[in-house]
Amino acid sequence: MISNNENRAVLALQELMNVARLSRNQGDAWLYALTWLAACRLTPLDINGGASGINGLLLRKTWDHHLYSPIPDEAKELVWGLQADSPSELTARTQALSIVTGLIEQGDSQDWNVIDAPWQLAGSLRTDFFGELVLAPELCELLFAGINAQSGDSVWIPFDLSGQLVVRAVRKGLKVIAAGPLGRSQLHLKLLLAIEKVGMSNEASVVFDVPRSGASRDLHCDFSIATPPINMRIQPGTGWRQWEGINLEQVSGDGLYSRQGHFAQVQLDRSDSWAVAAFWPRISKRAVFLVSPNVLFAKGQEQRLRENLLLNEGALSAVTMLPTRQMSVTSMASALLILDRKNFKREVRFTDAAELTIESKSTMRFSRILDLPEVVSLMMGEKEDLKISITVEVEEIAKQDFNLVPARYLRQSLTGPRRSLGELVQVIRAPVASKDPAALSVQEAGFPELDGWREVSGPFSKTTSINGRKLEDSMLMQGDILLSIKGTLGKSALIGRVPAVDPSARHAVMKLHGDSISTDAVQSPVVPSQSCIALRVVNKDISPIYLLMYLRSNDFKGQLESLRVGAVVAHVTPATLMQEIKVPIPKASELGGYQKKYDELCGLEASIEIADRRMSDIRSELWPTHADVGAN
Repeated sequence: MISNNENRAVLALQELMNVARLSRNQGDAWLYALTWLAACRLTPLDINGGASGINGLLLRKTWDHHLYSPIPDEAKELVWGLQADSPSELTARTQALSIVTGLIEQGDSQDWNVIDAPWQLAGSLRTDFFGELVLAPELCELLFAGINAQSGDSVWIPFDLSGQLVVRAVRKGLKVIAAGPLGRSQLHLKLLLAIEKVGMSNEASVVFDVPRSGASRDLHCDFSIATPPINMRIQPGTGWRQWEGINLEQVSGDGLYSRQGHFAQVQLDRSDSWAVAAFWPRISKRAVFLVSPNVLFAKGQEQRLRENLLLNEGALSAVTMLPTRQMSVTSMASALLILDRKNFKREVRFTDAAELTIESKSTMRFSRILDLPEVVSLMMGEKEDLKISITVEVEEIAKQDFNLVPARYLRQSLTGPRRSLGELVQVIRAPVASKDPAALSVQEAGFPELDGWREVSGPFSKTTSINGRKLEDSMLMQGDILLSIKGTLGKSALIGRVPAVDPSARHAVMKLHGDSISTDAVQSPVVPSQSCIALRVVNKDISPIYLLMYLRSNDFKGQLESLRVGAVVAHVTPATLMQEIKVPIPKASELGGYQKKYDELCGLEASIEIADRRMSDIRSELWPTHADVGAN
């Protein structure tokens, strides 16, 4: 529940929704509650601050009065529908009237700020949005900071299923176009505006539809804030294409657009990347897009989009990586792209705001609150912190294959003599599992074995079956280093003594028997799991011990973080690791020192395990249970 110090209108909203849930379809609860708040807001106040006609809301004819014309008929039908005379509906209206009367009697003269209620209230309220996007309030403000529009400017907000952005634009005096490709009802927006407009000195116009011009919409605007569905595949025939604004100068077989009869069509079919290409040609000044991290690094159509924005358009001015859990429908991180028609410097401002949050004492928020002032000052270049934000020229971005992940450009400068990891090691990859009856059963080393200092030698709990011909290329040996490259990146382990067999001898035995043989007849080798690779040192300038210790260092973790990709499951390719990771090369006399440090770490690790076991034994001995006695 919300504390009593919170906005009373939000509390009333929650109570009204509870009334709706008890008397009607739960999906109407949000709109039903907004309808009553709008009616309450529109009811004239008497000289004592009360609502002179509030009791009249129990009569249908009151709702038909011109004072309540801002409330759409569709919303009024939620209160006065086909079952209006049923006992449950009569009771619901009486309860709703009591709630809004109490709100007025509290004499709270502040604005009824309910636009962020879906974010502020408990999770039960969010079910009334059927999984639609709700944004953290600080993220909403960050989007407006990105466009930096002034009162009187026009802004296109094509996706706003909660009303958070449109109402904020109205408050800022902007002229709003609230139409977009989703084709959803705008009833919630009209109700929120009916609540907002009372007492406003400067009403901003809101356009809910845009006329067609042939097969396309006739739409041009100063600014845009676009929060499209994340990574949704656009289906043909759903009407999205009519919202595309085409830059005809770029229509070519290799560009972002292709000719389709008499029209040009964007060659993108994933919602967030499509929105950037489709909407930007309609904007004359600046636009902000909320996208998945996938848009920043994915190959194919996303890379063509990035190349176009940087080389042809030259419009991309800022990329900001945001913390996780800033949206209701997903816990994944998101990113902001800012496009500017006046970005003539051919440079991009990169900001990694993934950790820029402040603590929240509320138990109703998804996570810590975005540190809005800090993010804005860094994103807009008003403040410098080279660990978090940096300005990079387009030429440098092109060298990185147009990758827009901020961490890639925020790597600390690497000092001392270094060599690429690929020059120092051989990569041992996980074999492909086989369902062939003649496949070999082998042990598999993976996540359970990672992160300790001492060598891991098995036996390993997991096994897999592989083609015998693939064994030689994937079999692990003592001194190999296992490294995770998918999921939790960068965990490592040193492989100790493991079974080693001659693959040719195994094949000879199999051939002699004319079929597969039991793995118990010979030793079972070990291969990496699908989430890992193994590194085998082939250069005498380093040792396996030295490389393991480097892979545990902050220096390596900083480099690795700049290479990670994946919006849902983080990963990095072996080829990228071999090329991009730069390993410092020690002097030959220093390798012995690293060996001593490693031996000390192994000793400390063993001591900790002994201490942990002893603490557990002492705890069990204090007041032993039957289970403890049985175990002993």
